[in-house]
Amino acid sequence: MAFALANDHTALLSCEASPSPTPSPPSSPAPQSPDSCPELEAAPEAPAPLRRRLRAIYAPRGLLRTKSVEQVLAEEMVETDRTRLRRSLGLAQVIAYGVGVTVGAGIYSLVGVGAAKAGPAIVLSFVLGSVACVFTGLTYSEFAARFPIAGSAYTFSYASFGELVAWIIGWDITLEYAISSAAISRSFGDYFMSLFSTFGVDLPLWLNAIPFANTQCSILAAMLCVLCTLVLMTGVQQSSWINLVTTAMNLLVLLFVVVAGATAVTPSNWTTVGGTFFPYGARGVFSAAGTLFFSYIGFDMVSCLAEEVKRPQRDLPLGIVGSLAIASSTCSVEADSVSPPQVFTQLGQSAPIVAAFDAVGYHWACYIVSVGAVLGTVTATFSGLLGQPRIFYRMAKDGLLFPLFCKVSAKTGVPVLGTLITGLVTTGIAFFCSLELLADNISLPCHRSPSARCARSAS
Repeated sequence: MAFALANDHTALLSCEASPSPTPSPPSSPAPQSPDSCPELEAAPEAPAPLRRRLRAIYAPRGLLRTKSVEQVLAEEMVETDRTRLRRSLGLAQVIAYGVGVTVGAGIYSLVGVGAAKAGPAIVLSFVLGSVACVFTGLTYSEFAARFPIAGSAYTFSYASFGELVAWIIGWDITLEYAISSAAISRSFGDYFMSLFSTFGVDLPLWLNAIPFANTQCSILAAMLCVLCTLVLMTGVQQSSWINLVTTAMNLLVLLFVVVAGATAVTPSNWTTVGGTFFPYGARGVFSAAGTLFFSYIGFDMVSCLAEEVKRPQRDLPLGIVGSLAIASSTCSVEADSVSPPQVFTQLGQSAPIVAAFDAVGYHWACYIVSVGAVLGTVTATFSGLLGQPRIFYRMAKDGLLFPLFCKVSAKTGVPVLGTLITGLVTTGIAFFCSLELLADNISLPCHRSPSARCARSAS
């Protein structure tokens, strides 16, 4: 545009400097008007800003364009207070977020679902899921150190494969976080009802099971999503301390479950009636591993906080690897401690850990486990709802969503619109969909995005 204006200015000067036209014979063409200039008329008109911007965004070559590290860091330097997230998190808070979402999703929510698919071999399913996540976690650590900005897998895909793949991965992660948070909140409803039941208080069933079509609607699950959204609106630093305290209490309860479960081990429960550890074969083990895979999304959520960590190059890799190591070992040991006290077919999907201790007569332990389960599912839902608005924030910064999604509150530093929409959508899913349905449908988005990053890392 500047080049076009310069040409216009030069053409005007040449017209003003040229002498007036001399009279010509009648057969010659009519003289030019002093106000006209062929060079000015031939100068190309500058394209409108909106048209040029749309052409640059939606041109075919833009679908494969990538961003280098230098471009990403340069864009971060020119951000204003209205579009910049605040760096206020330390290493302990980062690890607490990763551990909280992983432990709450794997142990309290899906151990019953996985046991129904793999039987006693659910322990191997947890191990297989954790081994698969080790490679993905290392890839995340490398990318997070190189790109210390929000966006997680979306940002990594943008830098590696281009805009089109990043756009697909971004919506995959949106589906992943929405379904996983909704699934964990449904498990919260079961444990909340069980908690009051252990104290002799029977809450009305309509709080957690309203018949609707072919499913059961849960008011408790929806209320948890709304409550977590309101807490997230207060700011990431304030909410991180709440998450850190509840995660520490939850780990203490899980340690109690391991010790108490070891005292009630029944070796015969490690096998089925036919005397085998693999009642459904390798297919059942891998099927359960695929369902349990989404319980390890904690390291994915940690990378979403890259733009809010004080020292991202150091704390992000340590936070990803540390949270994955703690969560995977905890889930595997916990599953090994829960399944022997109770026959795997009797664990059920509603509060399976409480059911295991209640079946062996450890009624006193049910009080502690119920409190820990409620805390664990709350922190897991809370952490899942925290990560998704950061994906919307980065997509808006790259022009793939409306600019309102990258506006942050001047008081709290929270992307307000993304947080509200995430909470609203997740509340609706948690209210209408059952835990089993959500667990079966989370596998695709969880598997697709890590595969893309690992493929790029290997190349």
